[in-house]
Amino acid sequence: MNQLAELILGDFPQRSVKRYTLYFLSGALLNTIIQWLKSDAQETPKTMADVLIALLSEDFRTF
Repeated sequence: MNQLAELILGDFPQRSVKRYTLYFLSGALLNTIIQWLKSDAQETPKTMADVLIALLSEDFRTF
């Protein structure tokens, strides 16, 4: 999952603190997919894609 995120989002310099954002998001995506599959994938893939896009569009700077 990390490699896919790096491929899609690009790689950050090793000394950049922003690189942790990449791993935070890839872990969140993986956990969300795991939980969706554990619940027998009740939501459609389109619904899940919409949910994930909405979540990724959130401004995390407010936390």
